[in-house]
Amino acid sequence: MSQNNAALPRIGIAGYMGAGKSACAARCAEAAGMRIINADAEAKLLMEHDSRIRDELVRAFGPAVDNHGTLNVSALGAAAFASPADMEKLNRIVHPRLLVRLRDCVFSSPGPSVLDAALIPLWRIEDWFDCCLWVDAPSDLRRSRLVSKTGLPEAHLRQRMLVQEALVAEPSGARWTTIVNDGSFEELKNRVDRFINAPEFLKR
Repeated sequence: MSQNNAALPRIGIAGYMGAGKSACAARCAEAAGMRIINADAEAKLLMEHDSRIRDELVRAFGPAVDNHGTLNVSALGAAAFASPADMEKLNRIVHPRLLVRLRDCVFSSPGPSVLDAALIPLWRIEDWFDCCLWVDAPSDLRRSRLVSKTGLPEAHLRQRMLVQEALVAEPSGARWTTIVNDGSFEELKNRVDRFINAPEFLKR
């Protein structure tokens, strides 16, 4: 294990949708040998396989999210992003069990880990990590990336961005470092590498 791994076993990475937090997490994993834990993937597994959560979501959002006993993820996304109140309704159902799962993943990891989770500031779980990265990018650039990635109409993506930003405030504090992702992937890699190789990183 490298000195970096021994010095910094856990990183939390957050940022608004389209900022590039998953790309940042991938670079941390590649450069420092860290296991990636993806909060969105874990949430999807819970919603698909935990029948209690699925039943609660159907009761909360109606039969449109029920696809013959499985969860209609597309319909659920549209319903939950309709307003901040609707997103909070989904969060109340999913997040308590999701946080139990994520904490287990983070602290039971056999080696260094990085949690890719937009909602770290909302959950206030910064103390799980040795440091946290906030990945930032201009909103127009984030929206353009999301259009290319998802194929969803720009108006739908704008609504989703507004809902997320209404619920999650950009974090501050000594545990947080901001990485701006407003250029190419190579530029992002270089910025992540500079962070990983900085003396203060090794001292954490």
